[in-house]
Amino acid sequence: MDRNDLSMARQRVSLRKSGLPPPRADHLRTAILALLETNDKLRTNEIQSALQCIDDKRKMRIECALNSLLSKQIITLEDSVYSFNQRYAKSWEHVKRLTVDIAEKLFFSKASNGTLEDL
Repeated sequence: MDRNDLSMARQRVSLRKSGLPPPRADHLRTAILALLETNDKLRTNEIQSALQCIDDKRKMRIECALNSLLSKQIITLEDSVYSFNQRYAKSWEHVKRLTVDIAEKLFFSKASNGTLEDL
């Protein structure tokens, strides 16, 4: 687990029917990742269309977010198609499992006194 795993988990909100995460500001990268998580491989125009991007300013922001995710190696680009880097494809499950394990040790262990020393 690395910084990217924690960064993705920190802002994970995926309620597509409710329009979450919103494709703007701090949530733009998260919205792109949610799309790639459910659609596997997408082109830039497909991402823009799915995020209902209609103006050039938003298209530029999406391109910047894609470049940021590429530079962090969270996503890959091959033949103009973006996809999740396989290293991070199961990131949410790993962070979730770790969080549940820590919580169980802290709060449900009979020998635990509720401190981090118990881990």
